[in-house]
Amino acid sequence: MPVVFRPFAEDLTARAAALRPRWILKLTSGKGVLTSSLLAAAPSAAVTATDLNEAMRPVLFQTWGLLGTRG
Repeated sequence: MPVVFRPFAEDLTARAAALRPRWILKLTSGKGVLTSSLLAAAPSAAVTATDLNEAMRPVLFQTWGLLGTRG
């Protein structure tokens, strides 16, 4: 994760965890770094992660498995 993005990611993860979400929809997942943080902070949440940039989807799917699911 780029250093410039880290404070935002940490803040967003803390805010999401405080809400105790049941579902998380992540539309710009990139390499899945923030998605990993969200999963750790809200382990009971169902997560749908994809990327609007079609070229990034294989990177995300490689991180999370063929179907993009955690396992």
